[in-house]
Amino acid sequence: MTVIDVGQGQCVLLQSKSNAYLIDCGGVDPDLTASRVINQMHAQGVYSLDGIILTHYDSDHANAAANLISALPVETLYLPNIDPGSPIREKLTLQDTPVRWVNENTSFSCGTGIIKLFPADLAITGNESSMCILFQSKKCDILITGDRNAQGELALLQQGIGDIDVLVAGHHGADTSTSMALLQQTKPEIVVISAGEDNLHGHPSPHTLLRLERFGCQIRRTDLEGTIIIRG
Repeated sequence: MTVIDVGQGQCVLLQSKSNAYLIDCGGVDPDLTASRVINQMHAQGVYSLDGIILTHYDSDHANAAANLISALPVETLYLPNIDPGSPIREKLTLQDTPVRWVNENTSFSCGTGIIKLFPADLAITGNESSMCILFQSKKCDILITGDRNAQGELALLQQGIGDIDVLVAGHHGADTSTSMALLQQTKPEIVVISAGEDNLHGHPSPHTLLRLERFGCQIRRTDLEGTIIIRG
């Protein structure tokens, strides 16, 4: 897993064997974000993607996806069927890349592992509508929750999510996400926070960091370390 430093945004590259999927692709400046992501992928020998999976259509998670598609081959776009008025969603559907709308829990192989997609109920709006992604392999299980807050995390936990190794903190480390309920059920060893240095939102929240410290998690932060690569 590579959590690419895109400033105040999120972009996560999952690789296993010859497969590569990008989870989210957004930041403050879509052109700069796409350039950073492409450079990082090329540095790791990745020149095409099996898919781009978006948690939701907020600009800091999705505004550079169309730029990326125009710059390198992407086999499939996996999109949550939410927010029909989003200009980012509309722009993506105008690309030549095939779109797979995720309306229900979906699983597919990724190298030696499995990627599982957990979309929110279609009636849910806002941050809680984020689609969650679980990558499971023999050596490492990774959970990505988009911008879901505590309520949305509880809904995810009802899907039977168990122990994981790595958690990408929800909503860039905001106090309203990465709840104790989520930590207690999933027991992550490592929590990665994707946030921009000195961002205007104050991410990550000191309260979130305190919860993680009390739980004994190893905390990794893109605003302090830059791009973070975890091999399992």
